[in-house]
Amino acid sequence: YDLSTGASSTGSVNIISKSGSNDFHGNAYIYGRDDRWAAFPALSRLDAANGIPPNARADKIPFDRQQYGGTIGGPIKKNKLFFFVNYEGNNQDGSALHNPPEASSFAGFTSNPFDEKLFTSKIDWVISSNTNFSGRYSFNDNKQDVPFAPGSGIVPRQSASRIFESNNQLVTNRSHNIVTGLTHAFSSTISNNFVFNFSDFSNEIFPATEGVPEIRILGSQLWKSGTNYITPQTTYQERYQFRDDLTWVRGAHTFRVGGNFERTSINGRFAFAKPARIRMFNVDAGGNPISYVTEADFLNGFVRDFSMGIGDDILPFNTPGGDTPNNRIAFYGNDSWKITPRFTLNFGLSYRVDSNLWNHDQPRPAIIAPLFGKGTAASPKDTNNFAPRLGFAWDIAGNGRTVLRGGVGIYYDNTIDNLRLFERADLGPPGAELFLVGTDLVSPIFPGGDGRFNFGQLTLAQALAIMGPARADIEANAFTCTLPTSIECFGAISGPLFSTEFQIPYSIQYSLGIQRELPWKMVFQGDFNYRKGVHEVLVYDVNHAFSALNPPKSAFGNSVPYADSSGFSTYMAFLGRLDRRFANGFQMTASYALSRFKAFGGDTLGLGATVTDLNNLRKEFGPAGLDRTHRLVISGIWDLPWYKKSNSWAKRNVLG
Repeated sequence: YDLSTGASSTGSVNIISKSGSNDFHGNAYIYGRDDRWAAFPALSRLDAANGIPPNARADKIPFDRQQYGGTIGGPIKKNKLFFFVNYEGNNQDGSALHNPPEASSFAGFTSNPFDEKLFTSKIDWVISSNTNFSGRYSFNDNKQDVPFAPGSGIVPRQSASRIFESNNQLVTNRSHNIVTGLTHAFSSTISNNFVFNFSDFSNEIFPATEGVPEIRILGSQLWKSGTNYITPQTTYQERYQFRDDLTWVRGAHTFRVGGNFERTSINGRFAFAKPARIRMFNVDAGGNPISYVTEADFLNGFVRDFSMGIGDDILPFNTPGGDTPNNRIAFYGNDSWKITPRFTLNFGLSYRVDSNLWNHDQPRPAIIAPLFGKGTAASPKDTNNFAPRLGFAWDIAGNGRTVLRGGVGIYYDNTIDNLRLFERADLGPPGAELFLVGTDLVSPIFPGGDGRFNFGQLTLAQALAIMGPARADIEANAFTCTLPTSIECFGAISGPLFSTEFQIPYSIQYSLGIQRELPWKMVFQGDFNYRKGVHEVLVYDVNHAFSALNPPKSAFGNSVPYADSSGFSTYMAFLGRLDRRFANGFQMTASYALSRFKAFGGDTLGLGATVTDLNNLRKEFGPAGLDRTHRLVISGIWDLPWYKKSNSWAKRNVLG
């Protein structure tokens, strides 16, 4: 895609909004759906035979939706000034299905409501014959009661211990967006487009249940109850963008040059395991699955580990200014060269630099410095992000019936902001929130004599009884340390910490395709696509690499989660497609895709979702990690010919 497109190593989407004209136009609509009018939407019933107990069974899944809205546009001053307005509402009362196999008695439905309001207004002004101005304001407000992740959680029930309450998240998103653009034609061959954009975005996630620990069954992503362990969580982001593009047509060349400046500022909150997260064993000492049905089963079961977030959870951690700013500057130049009437070549180069994608202001403490290539130095910026592109289109015979296209390019991406935020808590002074898990929690209230919480020490009933006093004790003693960093004070790292050689991820992509016009109003297209992801994130314990059995590589005795950008992936795909235009009552599309994907590890966000096994890289990258997909789709519309002589629409028959 075009060099002027922003940072993305995967793809881009262009959205074009309507404008007003010299005539007034408008529309209105409403759409309603209700479960009373719906058949059961599945091939199998939600009954006891399929794991849903009778008290949770429903003949129809509870659901209703109302969508409504309208548009209007027209002239403010004919031929000069126009307006356009759009509004849409969506009210949906859906249902979430829960069917945890480890505790099937908690299966059934819970409500899953969703409400959304959308508004857009636009002004277009013809200032002169060669100058146009446009401005747009958009607003979006939506909220939802949702499981994390889909299908997780339980159908809540009353219990004296409050251990069977909802684990849902209450999610609200609000955004305001203003875009203005000024286009001016200096001559018939030179034009310029300037764009200013301001966006204000807020995301708020609160727990549906407050004040009780989250309880999970180890190894299950479906059974969860209590206060969601990553709530409350808020993100507030402001973004300013200034962009200018100049186009110059000279002979067979169309030159485009441009520059882009973006300033993003983020703050918010990230609370972890407050009051606590408790994980239960899923098998007994003999390796047999444990059955959890009643409240007593849970209270008498043994706890595998505790987790607690200790400290100030306001983001960004350890930042006096209270915001995380990043300035992005990008430049590009491109030429579309029509070498012959049958052959066009596109080539160009872009460059981008960011001021603060990760923590360039935080050195490493000496105790872990041997684990980093630059010792105690902070991770430097990645400043060599040049992105060349090359593409061509060739009309092989010169008659427009057979076209060969190809292209190759480098596309840069971003790093997820969570990594930067978590690292600031570890490398800064005590006071910011730390994510303490298992033996990282130290308090004399824990049994066993060493002050650390150890696996299998307590039943759930015992853990619930001491959880409050243990948290109070840990918080009271956590931040009296006078050493420079949390790492030195607590001997534990929430992590991960950035490698001092960390680089921005990007992809190398190329494609080659042919398109051929066929008889009977048909077109065939075949494309081969290749994408290699480079500098993807791997997270592993660098202190014990490459084996947990080895002694630590530094004076720091515990694990050091490490965000390394040496991961990569490859994707290859072939797509064949046959289209027939609608003519003589018939149209058709048939497509076949064969794709193959391999990745070095499975955690490209770097949040530790998948463990990287450094002892067996063949497992991480090789036949075991291979994913091959075939997809065949055929669709068409056939206006059955024996009804063609009828003038009555009721007698027509269309097969789709």
